[in-house]
Amino acid sequence: MLLTCAIVLSGYFSVYPQETKEAISFLDRQVRDKLCNALTKEEAIMAMSIVAPEVTQYSQVRDELETGMLKIMYVQKGWGNFSIGPFQMKPRFAEILEAGNKSLFTNSRKTEREKRNDRIQRLSYLDGQIAYLLLFIETVRIKTADMRFNTDEEKLLYWATLYNGGLHLSKEQVKTYLAVKQFPRYGTKFNYAEVCLEFYRHFKLAYSL
Repeated sequence: MLLTCAIVLSGYFSVYPQETKEAISFLDRQVRDKLCNALTKEEAIMAMSIVAPEVTQYSQVRDELETGMLKIMYVQKGWGNFSIGPFQMKPRFAEILEAGNKSLFTNSRKTEREKRNDRIQRLSYLDGQIAYLLLFIETVRIKTADMRFNTDEEKLLYWATLYNGGLHLSKEQVKTYLAVKQFPRYGTKFNYAEVCLEFYRHFKLAYSL
């Protein structure tokens, strides 16, 4: 398939230079080695690139202020449509990943409320988010196994759109999302997958792959 929006970079790095610099440093120091231990170098770079835009906009203080009560409501009621942590993962996103791999993070003796509490605890820490990111890569690898991508950059764009837009997206819906500029929440808007592509090209050059 051909995802033509890859031709031109979005310019996110030039609009948010400090944020991108800090995100790259964070991913290099705290995430890269853990991904490389579990994935190929190419997939590790893809994984970092997919979450990098979220890291640029993440504030731990703001996250704690905005999600404190939402976490409680999720545990009690199951309302999971909000984002948590540096990778900005939603509890519902984690539920979908878990449903595709029932042998992971499961304990049949626990109540649904206890499972939701465990899920929130995992999402609240970096190691837990990395575990879900690895599960996401495994999931999309399988989901797109029968698809033919002309380049690794096309695959990156597709995977990044599934991360940002949802694993349920069809091929046509992915193409539609690639024309939408709605990231970040505030400020100049960009297409999420194209921002991921900027990071991908940076990491490929930095790691000489």
